[in-house]
Amino acid sequence: MFPGFALDDFDSYVPERATSNMFNRQRLAVKEKLLEITRAAADAVRAACPDLEPAASDHAPTLRNGKRVESQWSFFWRGPELRAGVAEVIEGSRGLGDLLADPPPWWRHAVLAATVTPDGFAVGLRISAQALVDAANLRALLADSEARDRLLAALRALPESFALAVPGAASVPAPAVTPATLEAFLAAFPEGGTAWFDVGRTWPKPEAAAAGSGLLRRAAEDLERLAPLYRCAAWTPDNDHVGFDRLLERVRLERAHEEEEHDDAQRAFSERRAGSQAAARERLERMFADRGPAITRGATREIPASPLPAWAPVGRRRREEPGERSTEKPAAREVPAAPEEARSSVEARAAAGGRETSGRSAGARHPRPAAEPPRPRERESTAAPQQRPGRPGPGSAPPTGRAASLEHGGGAAETGGIAPGSLVRFRDGSLRGRVGTLFEVSARGEARVMLGLFTTRVPVEQLAEVRRRTGSS
Repeated sequence: MFPGFALDDFDSYVPERATSNMFNRQRLAVKEKLLEITRAAADAVRAACPDLEPAASDHAPTLRNGKRVESQWSFFWRGPELRAGVAEVIEGSRGLGDLLADPPPWWRHAVLAATVTPDGFAVGLRISAQALVDAANLRALLADSEARDRLLAALRALPESFALAVPGAASVPAPAVTPATLEAFLAAFPEGGTAWFDVGRTWPKPEAAAAGSGLLRRAAEDLERLAPLYRCAAWTPDNDHVGFDRLLERVRLERAHEEEEHDDAQRAFSERRAGSQAAARERLERMFADRGPAITRGATREIPASPLPAWAPVGRRRREEPGERSTEKPAAREVPAAPEEARSSVEARAAAGGRETSGRSAGARHPRPAAEPPRPRERESTAAPQQRPGRPGPGSAPPTGRAASLEHGGGAAETGGIAPGSLVRFRDGSLRGRVGTLFEVSARGEARVMLGLFTTRVPVEQLAEVRRRTGSS
């Protein structure tokens, strides 16, 4: 049973509450009351306009109402198939500004509506200027004398409680509307404006609340009286004054043209990108070709080793492959003599190394056990070596003897067949795939690898030796 409206129902739509979700329940109750009114009038309205169906506006702030609920609507509008055709024409006719200021969907169509606002309750036929198809149809209708006379007769058939709202002027009772009134309205209803064609009846808030449950019958009867006026003013396939089919065909042709231009632009962009990629690949190939025949794209990380100075430790020099013989011998270079104690230590280690590697090929002399046994510490002299006459002082020549070997990794252990100074590739971890130079391997099996100016320590099991390319390969 329809309970009628209370005064608090109208207060839920004041500007201070329009954006708040705290009043959604109160607005939902108002929405249900309005839907009862449209359901009560549905049979009579559909008898006059079979294509109409009931609907209602959102009671909560949403994107469709701009996050503001300033009024509540329950209305009749055209069915989904006709709405889709009208929407297609509207979308193809709107500019960028219209798209940014997108009105609610029910503003794009002529509607028979029952509305609740902070001021009261109203029933009427409403056509917004943003309902492009219906507004254009109404302007064309008012410009046609025969169609204007039919609309004028439908207006004059309404009771005196109904009025036509003229933008910028006072409302005119429906029975008193004249051709001059319609001309004044047409002048105030320009294309692209925000005015409304609004014919209906209004109950102020106290009067609507005092009507109680009897408002249901009176509102349903008013909607039934407005149905013939809707049939005269709104666009329908039988009341077409704008050439709707031609409009729809033109919009579809324009859309097809826009899609074709978009496809052409996408195709041109793809071609330009493909050309840029081909040019980049050509520049890259030319860059690698200019660097020398030994360097290819597949071997950018396996760069041939550059010649090292004569004083560099043996462990840092390039290791010869099995069956490879050096054709050149490094030029003899006079190296300043080291202190007596350091020289004797180096000679002893060289003799021990010679005994270990005798009888073995070049490719098999590097494997070592996983962990080198601890080496006994040699006695360290606390007294600084005296500088002999004619000998260079400290820092005047490259490091020699055992000191040079330890500084460049020559005294570190060899593990897994990889000698210090070899190129190695990381097999695991965050540096996987990178290539560096093995500097040393500790007795615990921890390798120190140089990556340019950066050094890192990893387990030797995570490294794999990289065979350098030779000039003959």
